[in-house]
Amino acid sequence: MTRTRTALLAAGFTFATLAGPAFAARKFVEKQSAGDWAAYRLVGTDVLNNQAERIGKVSEVLLDAKGQATTVVIGVGGTLGIPEKTVAVSYADIKIGDVVQSRRVVVLDASTDALKAAPAFKVADPGSAERIKQKAGEWYKIAKDKVTEYSKAAADKAKEMTAPNDPAPAPKQ
Repeated sequence: MTRTRTALLAAGFTFATLAGPAFAARKFVEKQSAGDWAAYRLVGTDVLNNQAERIGKVSEVLLDAKGQATTVVIGVGGTLGIPEKTVAVSYADIKIGDVVQSRRVVVLDASTDALKAAPAFKVADPGSAERIKQKAGEWYKIAKDKVTEYSKAAADKAKEMTAPNDPAPAPKQ
């Protein structure tokens, strides 16, 4: 605990020392510009193709070291809001559309089939949705194994209960 606290304090001091004078010279932004919108609103947004057909939903937006959006991860297919597969496209390939039915839309010139055929996106730093999906898969496997185990035990018990314990001798004639 003490090592962790010391390391955090040292890191904070180093950051404050490096960023202090340079940051103080910068101007602060006082309000949101008319064309700006919060990036968190992009996650969960429907992705439409040029024919206004829903082809997926934005799962993540990846930023480079400079904070510039580089990649959009899209959930394709699936049911109950859980994507069957995730694919990624360059941020430059999407267009942020207008607000439609009180929601902003993302437009990508692609078809559902093209996205389903695209290689699956491999996550190096999983977001919460990826971690939940992974954990759900682990729980599914555990539950499936338990169901198989209990089914076999129940079948064995049923056989045991229906099988005669002591076969009665055949009546004499």
